[in-house]
Amino acid sequence: MGAPARLLAAAALLCLCSTVAARSLKQDLSAKIWSNYTLERATFYMSLQMKLPAPKTDSAEKCAEACLADEKCLFWSWCPSSVSAGCTVAGTNGTTAQTLPATTCILSWDTSKDSLAVFAMYGEDNVTVPWMAGMYEPPGTSVTSEEEGIPVKIPGLTRRRLLATAPSSAAVWKEFSYEPNLAYLAVDQLGSTNVKTVDDCATECQKNSACEFFLFCPTSNSGGCPLPAQGSNLPSSFPPGQCVTTGDAVANRTAVLTVFGTGIKFQSGARIAGNQPANETTASPSPSPSASPAASPAAAGAPPASPAPNPDDPLTWVDPAPDGPEECQGKMTGRCDYDSGWIGRTEVNCELDRAGLSALAFNAIEFSCPVDQDKEPNIQCDWKDVRNKLPGCAWDPTKRILATWRPGK
Repeated sequence: MGAPARLLAAAALLCLCSTVAARSLKQDLSAKIWSNYTLERATFYMSLQMKLPAPKTDSAEKCAEACLADEKCLFWSWCPSSVSAGCTVAGTNGTTAQTLPATTCILSWDTSKDSLAVFAMYGEDNVTVPWMAGMYEPPGTSVTSEEEGIPVKIPGLTRRRLLATAPSSAAVWKEFSYEPNLAYLAVDQLGSTNVKTVDDCATECQKNSACEFFLFCPTSNSGGCPLPAQGSNLPSSFPPGQCVTTGDAVANRTAVLTVFGTGIKFQSGARIAGNQPANETTASPSPSPSASPAASPAAAGAPPASPAPNPDDPLTWVDPAPDGPEECQGKMTGRCDYDSGWIGRTEVNCELDRAGLSALAFNAIEFSCPVDQDKEPNIQCDWKDVRNKLPGCAWDPTKRILATWRPGK
């Protein structure tokens, strides 16, 4: 919403003077905040530019509200008041870059015309990563694989990207995603070498069980590959043929810089959960790999999980078809969370990913379905829209589960 429209809306709301109207105003504001920003626990986001000094707020909602009030703001991160020791931001090689006090609210954005950069930390629990965070994502505007370029603050620009088709039939692509026009750099650099192809670079990562991400500057880019930098410790450009492998040695956490867009000439990828090399080939022992941030609890080949009886529990399944389409590679994880309306809407929000990538930015397929307890089925999905978003292997289990799940019952 533009500034004039926001001013008009604010003027109209100021006319509401009664106690009931004031309560309605608060509810309307809350709904507006959470219809424009995500709310993610055990998560931290920070882009290239940020508001300084960082404000302090008494709640995650107030932090997100501050982001909503700033036309530039794409990401918010809040350190809960209950974390008396403060919240850390990851540094390299297992160190802490800084510790920020409780109630700190970080508001950040990226004004680049053809790329978007965000440093993220994802934790398996809110002890490893106590932050709460969110990104700008108004409803009904998700990014698809057909869309190109990264405009400045537009709906859906920060959310996920579908995985690209593997560049070759090399076996390494059964273990790694392939993502052109994207750069992944986790906090711990494991290796840097010159190679001829992206297949070779992925293979370098494959050799080391601690490696979670690879980054490759194609040899065809004679001028090298520029990278918008968050700090002076990052080079502004990588030479053609350079391959960098990275990971995060801290258990139960993934801390990674992701930069994507048409201005990014790198080719990158992430290890798919459960695919570790059988034999180490590194000269010295590698750090223990951090646990996957979103590994499915079900083994490949297991039947889909039954609907959760508790409406607050996520729904998780693994597609059992090992001969499914290539984009699924035999396994697909997904989760649906029931939003009971406390933030102004009642719906089921779903996210599906190739196994092991659900915690990584820009790799998921997402959709929402409204919930109406007076209708059968309760979950009123637009099945045509859902089917258009899903790879073939995920369609049947998704529809089967959502058509029979009754939230809250």
